[in-house]
Amino acid sequence: MKRIEAIIPQKKLTVVDEALSKSGVTGITIFESKGRGKEPIQPMFAGSTRFGMFFPEFNHSNTIMVLVRDQDAEKVVESIQKTAQVGKIIITNIDTVIDIKSNKKGEQGL
Repeated sequence: MKRIEAIIPQKKLTVVDEALSKSGVTGITIFESKGRGKEPIQPMFAGSTRFGMFFPEFNHSNTIMVLVRDQDAEKVVESIQKTAQVGKIIITNIDTVIDIKSNKKGEQGL
């Protein structure tokens, strides 16, 4: 099993979520996150007239986490790459998953 985490811009969350649903992903966890990378921080505007431009210390992002079977990982990663087009994807191996309510373990616990 794999845990796939994708750090993506907030504006891409809806399209990535829809693409993951079409890829067969049934469960998703989303964290609001902040950070900075190699790219310059995008300016933000205060007010509706776009006066008061400022540069925040961090960019606002979302971190998406999904757990998938090994054979589904590549399809899920491709789906995120095509729809998000920017960000980072982290893939880690998962030893076991336990569904607390049903006590199912392994892939049945997904």
